[in-house]
Amino acid sequence: DFVYIKSKSSKPGTRGRVVQDAKLDTNRVQVQVLSSLTNEERIVNVARKRCILIYPTTTTTTTTTTTVLLTNETYAYRHLAASQISTTDAVLEIGCSTGQASHLMLQTTNKWMGMDVSNTMLEQARAYLQTRGHFLSLHQLIRHDILVDPRTAAETMGRQQFHPRVVFIDIGGNRDMGSAIRVLRWCIATWSPRLIVVKNQELVHDMLQD
Repeated sequence: DFVYIKSKSSKPGTRGRVVQDAKLDTNRVQVQVLSSLTNEERIVNVARKRCILIYPTTTTTTTTTTTVLLTNETYAYRHLAASQISTTDAVLEIGCSTGQASHLMLQTTNKWMGMDVSNTMLEQARAYLQTRGHFLSLHQLIRHDILVDPRTAAETMGRQQFHPRVVFIDIGGNRDMGSAIRVLRWCIATWSPRLIVVKNQELVHDMLQD
């Protein structure tokens, strides 16, 4: 399994492969990582709680299966933003807000587009991302309400030849479950991305009840 190791500081984490024959206690795991200093592989022992499973990417440009990850917590959503994207992924963030999760995605790929219903949020996101060294083109931040007019959203991205393989959805963590499901279904029907991450409290609660 490939995992993302969360950093103990504000710096980005690192990716590695779990050593299958590692014989450690249940709280730790051995991971093979590539050293950023020497460009050589090395084995590190890390706490399991710092490791996030990376869901496999497909090797083709199209896929028939979409993996959906659900969370109701902001910290978990941001950890997934940092860990689940590859350098080749085109990422759509629906509900980018002020750009906190966007920054984590842009650390991995510059093929990113953010969408929000609020011009104020978009302006704050652009300003915040610039302070983090991400200078976006005009078409990378879009004001749009995908629940009201999803077709126009798809047409806008189509004109930019932007076809997301990963979609992050946070249209308000406290928003009703039905709205989140509508956006989720639309994304699958429109693009069939390999991965969709949804942040919604009611949806997670409903799944846990089952």
